[in-house]
Amino acid sequence: MAHPGTAAAKRPSAPVILWSQPVPRYHFNVEDGHSTIDEVGTELPNLTAARQEAVRAAGALIAEHAGRFWETAEWKVVVTDDKGLVLFTLHFFATDGAAA
Repeated sequence: MAHPGTAAAKRPSAPVILWSQPVPRYHFNVEDGHSTIDEVGTELPNLTAARQEAVRAAGALIAEHAGRFWETAEWKVVVTDDKGLVLFTLHFFATDGAAA
């Protein structure tokens, strides 16, 4: 241990370098009769969080456009990474029963 006033005591300590992973950015692209590409994306901590956000966003989208939902054969939320690679897809469609 250095004594106060010595060169060793006055030397600054080495900087601490923290290595961190970049936060992934997920893009939520919507196909509902026409395509809407999410060019900005959303930073989320991991794939589980992206899956939860996709379900939440899809529910909000359907609720907001409930009448139009019946006019299109299928809606999709296609989630990609920053490179455009598809990570997963949510499919939404409705079919009339025989009694309709």
